[in-house]
Amino acid sequence: MGERRGSKLAERMKAKLDEEEAARARAIAERERALSKARAARDELFDDLEAFAAVVGHLACARQGENLVIRKGERFIECAPMGEGDRVRLTFTGSEGHEHRLYREAALEHRWVWSFTRPHRGEERLPLFDSGLEELLVLALELPRITPADPDPITAPPKPSRVPAAAPAPDPFAAFSEPTSPDTASDIPPARGPAKRNL
Repeated sequence: MGERRGSKLAERMKAKLDEEEAARARAIAERERALSKARAARDELFDDLEAFAAVVGHLACARQGENLVIRKGERFIECAPMGEGDRVRLTFTGSEGHEHRLYREAALEHRWVWSFTRPHRGEERLPLFDSGLEELLVLALELPRITPADPDPITAPPKPSRVPAAAPAPDPFAAFSEPTSPDTASDIPPARGPAKRNL
């Protein structure tokens, strides 16, 4: 029996559909890998913040389900997973009415960024580690600000001791100048060369 009409088209169509199905499967697998990596990065961020609070002391830090809550007295910062990836929703004392979130910025080699909005100023972003984190803690928990004027006493290099200025070096050509008296020093030009011998 001969070849059925349309069989060549059917084979090409099947090959095309197989290719599209394989591409979809690869895209799904790639998305799952990216989401898994993003969730791991978010978990690591929460671990870092929890360890940070433990080092600072004076703070209460606890996991509440998937969320991380840091408290100082009545003030708080709450970090909550936002969607399936690595984004984090921030809520804290005084943040009502404004959206705050953390995310990894690809253009900054996936560094964590704090994004927020201010009235009449639009979106602003700060790298979380370390300037953004300090600003967040000062704003939300009223912790003291660490400024360049107050360096870390542990890691700051010692201040250099003041060294007295060295005495000026003697003029190497002073020996070739003829001696002069104070009254005539300004009137007598310096010698141009060795004095002539008397014959």
